[in-house]
Amino acid sequence: MSEALYLSCAETAKIIRCELKKKFPGQKFSVRSDVYSMGASIDVRWENGVSLKAVEEVVKKYESSGFDGSIDLKYGKTHYLTKEGEILLGHSLGTQDSAGCVPAFREPMPEGAREVHLGADFIFCERKITEELQERIAREMAALMNEEYKGLDSPCKIMERDTWRNVVYKFVRDKDLTVYKSLKLTHCTAGRFPDDFFVLKGGLE
Repeated sequence: MSEALYLSCAETAKIIRCELKKKFPGQKFSVRSDVYSMGASIDVRWENGVSLKAVEEVVKKYESSGFDGSIDLKYGKTHYLTKEGEILLGHSLGTQDSAGCVPAFREPMPEGAREVHLGADFIFCERKITEELQERIAREMAALMNEEYKGLDSPCKIMERDTWRNVVYKFVRDKDLTVYKSLKLTHCTAGRFPDDFFVLKGGLE
């Protein structure tokens, strides 16, 4: 078996930058590594564009640790580096031997691969929806529903206890905004507002 490879947090961040560029061409990301006394992490941030879920599906696999909240314990993960240069999740002891709820696992190592220890314990993702885009969506929603609009922090009549800012956030939080052009009303007359009442025209519904 080949000797294990150890990558620093900065080297792991570089891999993530390349992966994001390949998966989401045209989307700008900020990828920053941070090393501290008890570990290391990477922050991935961007504006509008692709959904949080889509980015997490790409980058979370590069975490070298997990956390079991049931016993307040961090546990390690080891990865495999294939001969083609792909990084795959390899194995972990989990936490069940420490009275936790995360089971141990071990995936078979591909032929020609080697173990790799990645430098970031955790990877945190944050998408910012710009004020300009929030305003645009709120105005569209109000116009489609023939409601008066007085700003993002003004109340939405349909959701009496919610502001337009909160309504917009609830609507876009899980959506891909890369090809957003406009909104359209659905034929829904009862359901969750705003999710069941609007769809992105030109984007993912």
